[in-house]
Amino acid sequence: MIPFKDENPTTVFPFVAIGLNVLLYLGELFSSHGEGRIAHFYGVIPYDLITHGTNQPIPPRATVFSSMFLYGILLYLGGNMLYFWIFGNNIEDGKGHFRLLDFCPIEGHRCPYACLPLLIGLFFRARVRTVLFFSSFSRGEHTLAVASLIVIGFSAIIQCINTIVTKGC
Repeated sequence: MIPFKDENPTTVFPFVAIGLNVLLYLGELFSSHGEGRIAHFYGVIPYDLITHGTNQPIPPRATVFSSMFLYGILLYLGGNMLYFWIFGNNIEDGKGHFRLLDFCPIEGHRCPYACLPLLIGLFFRARVRTVLFFSSFSRGEHTLAVASLIVIGFSAIIQCINTIVTKGC
C-alpha cells in the first residue's frame, strides 16, 4: 500500500515543506565536506548532547533541530516528501505556507514521530488514496481510499521497522 494523494481539496503546492527539505538534501549531497562529515557535524550525538560536548561546530542542543533535516539516502527523502505531498499541502493551504516551519522547531525536536500526533489531529477524518499491489487487477481495483489514521500508522510501523533493522543508526 503506497499513498499518493488525499481527498481534501487544496489550492496550493506544499513548496515550503518539500522545497526546503529538497534544498537541504542537495546541500548535504553536494557539500565539499561529504555526507558523513555533514551527519557528524549536524546530527545528534547523544553523548555530546548529555555532556554538552564540543565535538561539533554547532551547540549540541542545536543538533536536535538540524538533525531533522538530514537524509542519508534519496529513498528516505522521497518517502518523507510523499507524506509532505499528501498532508503538507493541507497545512500550507489552511494555515499559510510558513506555518509548518512554526511547528518543526517546537514539536519536531521531541522525537522522530512528533509529526504523527499533528497529522492525526488535523486529518483524523481525512481519506487517503493508496495504490494496492496485491489486489485484484483483473477487476480494475488498483486504488483504495483508506482513513488517514491507517496511512499514518502504517508509516510509523515502517519507520519503527527501519530503526530496528538499522539498529537505531
